[in-house]
Amino acid sequence: GLARAFGSRVLGKPAFQAAALALPFVALCQVYLGGTRGLKIMRHTLFIYWAGQPVAWIALLVGGWAVAQTVGVTTLAYAGSWILATIAAWFAWRRETARYPATPPPPGELRDLLGYGAPRAPAALLGQLLFWTDYFVASRYVTSQTLGVYAAAVRVSQALVLFLIAVNYMFSPFVADLHERGERVQLDALYKALTRWIVAGSLPILLTLLVLPGPVLLVFGGSFATGTTALRILLVGQTVNVATGSVGFILIMVGRTGWDLMVYLGSFLLDFALAVLLASHLGTTGAAIAQAITLAASNGVPSRSTGTTCGSPSRRPPGVAPWWRSTWRFATARGRSTCS
Repeated sequence: GLARAFGSRVLGKPAFQAAALALPFVALCQVYLGGTRGLKIMRHTLFIYWAGQPVAWIALLVGGWAVAQTVGVTTLAYAGSWILATIAAWFAWRRETARYPATPPPPGELRDLLGYGAPRAPAALLGQLLFWTDYFVASRYVTSQTLGVYAAAVRVSQALVLFLIAVNYMFSPFVADLHERGERVQLDALYKALTRWIVAGSLPILLTLLVLPGPVLLVFGGSFATGTTALRILLVGQTVNVATGSVGFILIMVGRTGWDLMVYLGSFLLDFALAVLLASHLGTTGAAIAQAITLAASNGVPSRSTGTTCGSPSRRPPGVAPWWRSTWRFATARGRSTCS
């Protein structure tokens, strides 16, 4: 059924089976690497997640394509790369924790762990659906060729958040540590500093995609240049995502996973409703508008909650400007220095 929904039951079935094989290893690898990041060790995430797994996928892919150049073999190589990454992550975790004595969990830890972690699984699923809900809705109203162009535009727009993702992985353990120690002033300052650097790092990508969307989309083929309008609209939503900084990760790190789940659930419902309303009349342009509005809303709501967590305006220390004011000054200064 899933393979048919994506366009090809014959070619897609082996791909979904191979992807199902990868899923438990993807999750387990993230658990081990998340544990090492909790110890404030980032190199394992860098070498295993960001570098090792993609390189292993390419190596296995080259070997697999020597046998058969199919979607199933491609996805099977992907699964194999995650199996290798999980083994490496397990080894790194065991080595880093070997110096710590084995102690029984304190009373109530399992309850607290479930209370914290239970909302994360559905929230993560809904978070991924945000990038596909409008796509699936649009598939009922446009041709497969137009849908493929829109899928490429969605993927290109996500390049804007690469710097945001990297910063989130690097600093999330420090956010949790500052919150646990009750150092809200330092947490507030860290949030503003991270947001400024995220905006500054993402600005060159944003300008490139806004000014040259057609040439960028031509990488996928000549017909994909028709997705420039959708790409520009999607960039509006991703810009809000970048400008609000690490609000989602901060909510998770300070323990507000239930609130995070509600934000994603509301965002999913909003995206679905807007996509049904707009895509039926505007096609993929309407789907792009739905996703842009959803991204803006889903990041604006947790941004207000983070203001309470990191220090609300009424409790902001004297002389500390709101994050968006200092971020704007920093970004415009970077822009002037780049253009000069």
